[in-house]
Amino acid sequence: MLNVHIVSQRLLVGKDLEQVRAAGWLPGLEGPAFLRLHSRWQGTSEDAKKTHRVLEHDAVPALRIWQFDDHTALAGEAKTMLTRFGHAMKVRVRFLGNSFPGNVCRNYDLCAQPEDKELLQGLLRRYYKDKQAFATVAAAFEEALGQRLSREADVLMCSQPLGWCRFLINLRMPMLLYAGLPVMWDVPEADRTGWAADFADILMSQEHVVIANSVFVAREVQWQFGVRVPTLRPLGLHTNAMHVPVLNASVLVSRFGTSGGLSECLLEKFAAVNRHWFPLHFVQMESLLFAEHLAHLFADDVPESQKKALLKQLNAIDGSLPGGGLKGYLDRGRSLLQEAQAGVNPFAGLVPSVPEGQQLFGETGPGSPTFAAAEELGMAELSKCCFCLVAGGLGERLGFPGIKIGIVTEVITGTTFIELFCSYILACQSYARTDTGDSGLLLPLAIMTSGDTHDKTVHMMRENAFFGMVEEQVHFLKQEKVPALVDVDAHISAKDGCIETKPHGHGDIHGLMHQRGLANRWVEEGRRWFFVFQDTNPLHFRILCALLGVSAKNGYVMNSVAIPRIPGESIGGICRLTSPSGTAMTLNVEYNQLEPLLKETSAGGDIPDDSGYSPYPGNINVLLFHLPRYSECLDGSGGIVPEFINPKWADPAKTRFKSSSRLECMMQDFPRLCGPGDKVGVTQVERWISKTSVKNNLADAVKKNPPECALTCEADLYSCNVRLLQLAGADIEEPDEVSFLGIHAKIGAKIVLKPSFAISVVQLQKKLKGRIAISKRSTLVLEGDVVVDGLELDGALHLAGTGCARGLQVQNRGVSIVGIPDSELADASPSHQIRGYKADILEMTSRHLEGDAG
Repeated sequence: MLNVHIVSQRLLVGKDLEQVRAAGWLPGLEGPAFLRLHSRWQGTSEDAKKTHRVLEHDAVPALRIWQFDDHTALAGEAKTMLTRFGHAMKVRVRFLGNSFPGNVCRNYDLCAQPEDKELLQGLLRRYYKDKQAFATVAAAFEEALGQRLSREADVLMCSQPLGWCRFLINLRMPMLLYAGLPVMWDVPEADRTGWAADFADILMSQEHVVIANSVFVAREVQWQFGVRVPTLRPLGLHTNAMHVPVLNASVLVSRFGTSGGLSECLLEKFAAVNRHWFPLHFVQMESLLFAEHLAHLFADDVPESQKKALLKQLNAIDGSLPGGGLKGYLDRGRSLLQEAQAGVNPFAGLVPSVPEGQQLFGETGPGSPTFAAAEELGMAELSKCCFCLVAGGLGERLGFPGIKIGIVTEVITGTTFIELFCSYILACQSYARTDTGDSGLLLPLAIMTSGDTHDKTVHMMRENAFFGMVEEQVHFLKQEKVPALVDVDAHISAKDGCIETKPHGHGDIHGLMHQRGLANRWVEEGRRWFFVFQDTNPLHFRILCALLGVSAKNGYVMNSVAIPRIPGESIGGICRLTSPSGTAMTLNVEYNQLEPLLKETSAGGDIPDDSGYSPYPGNINVLLFHLPRYSECLDGSGGIVPEFINPKWADPAKTRFKSSSRLECMMQDFPRLCGPGDKVGVTQVERWISKTSVKNNLADAVKKNPPECALTCEADLYSCNVRLLQLAGADIEEPDEVSFLGIHAKIGAKIVLKPSFAISVVQLQKKLKGRIAISKRSTLVLEGDVVVDGLELDGALHLAGTGCARGLQVQNRGVSIVGIPDSELADASPSHQIRGYKADILEMTSRHLEGDAG
């Protein structure tokens, strides 16, 4: 056997190698049968051990695995397998990651916390750098971690290097050793004998488990210790297939992007010298890939330095792409491009009909018994809710220099979008704590960022102390771009010596939730709902409680918020699509595809019904998922949502692109992952309580209807709050039209309802009593657990704290919205520049209440 692991044992050369050759066995010559034989569980060290399993009724036990390593790949494989297939074993597995590498560990959500990393690396430095005796350092490990791990973990895990588990033996806890490198890797020579004895004990112990990630490593362990350990090949579990080598005269020696290493040089020289009898040749992975996919990037005239830079970039892309990495992406790209070239219609043969759902507008809208019942049911579910903000965009297109979530929602209080969203989550959390009696309850938030926004988002959150949230409940999910493609054969585009990349779409949120293990983790924590919302709509949370209630009542796996849609309006329509075989799914159809689809129906197109609206409600991409089933669907697809490609053809034959294209995905296409028994629904709500946004800069907003810019978004926010107060019986004057920088909107009373005041219409109505009259020039800010029992307002009032304000009469100069002179606009803040106006606070009455809110 040719042994290249020169760290732990000698390289076989000379007479030793001749003996191996004379025995008639050389690697690769036995073909697939060898792999099948040595991949069997039967006859291994673990096969001989007893399995203890005690289940009470249908309980699913939880298994907490604490791991630490110096390279995450092996632990990441183990985590992926155990968390993905744990449900099949009826075990909920949770990993407590303590991996040191800063980049790879994030892919698997196994990074050590800074304080833990400092502790562990400090202990290891004492062993490797300070040369302290093993027993001394092992005792320090036990003192630092013993009590904590006995409370927090069920199993301890080591992978790379395996020898680190020796420091944990004295803790007397079950250990999982997942071997991908030699047993003696990174073990000082003086301690190898001791580790060999300890490892032999671990191999035969009933308490511990040792598994190899390849047949090669398993054979190596057997050669050294005389024990055959089982091999668990992660690729086989992901693909439900087993690797069967077809190039039995070849040995793969390098992973992608690592050419030029010492081992490759040694092997090539060995093979060249012994070609007369040695039957194998060594192949590097890039040579296999380039032949089919990437050869055009590495032509002979490309400088070596550029080739290395391309390799490094491709390696990073390969590691970030779900669904088979770079090769999977290119394979899907070729398939989709062939369909696009052939003019395949993705909706061919599907018959649209009105989707199942709940209408919460008109007679069943806010203020109605139906809406109230949905909210009350939903409020009982808040304690089981998780949140996700899709926030990958910069504000440059809007004329705003920062990230979009840093734009101010309204100029009265200067609250930014991200601050508003965090405040809503905290308000829901406060209600849920009271409702459940759990004072430590945290409702988690995931924020999907992009390469452009990630660092800015993290900085903004930390600089503002997470806006009242705690760091551990916020998770940042960075979305990476995907390679651009230049032709129907899915060749990758390169410009100026770099791979050209483009955004993949907000459907990446599903892949990131799967890759990071958040979906599975939150299910393990008993969470039930996953609310996904976008970055510049301040109204999302006004309908959250009702949405939760509808989903809980109807058992929806996915529930889309929709608005009554005007026929022909440029937003997607949600349809129930039935195939000729009778299977159906509820799915968003983009507006440019909807009209052709509906023309094939008896209605002959997108025709209004008796309400004056289209029967097919308009999608606004506010989504609620039933988290346990959501997680299962992602496990089944590997996090991949079906993609599409929309190339711009340069010729009638569709052989050339006008410009490079790429695969895209949309988060609302999740129903394509659902099974026939999964219910997908739609909740229709009024536009005024659910949809507005900052989508356009001033130049574009002037041309659009609605303008959907900073001014109209702020006006919609005030209008929504006015209508909510009117539902509670308030008398508020009608607004006037205003105009700034060519944009027109209606602004009257400027009502700001902080999330801490009310998270639902039902809650709000209970806090407003007596006669409430507000003039159109007034400003009212309500914050905290306050009750207003009678109010006449003609000016500006800010109520905060806890208590009841009775019979208030306030008249003062108030707050005016005034235009910013052109000469001052350049010096104004960015949020004011994209508006052209500011709040002129002339006089405001502020009262902080202390007492009983009842």
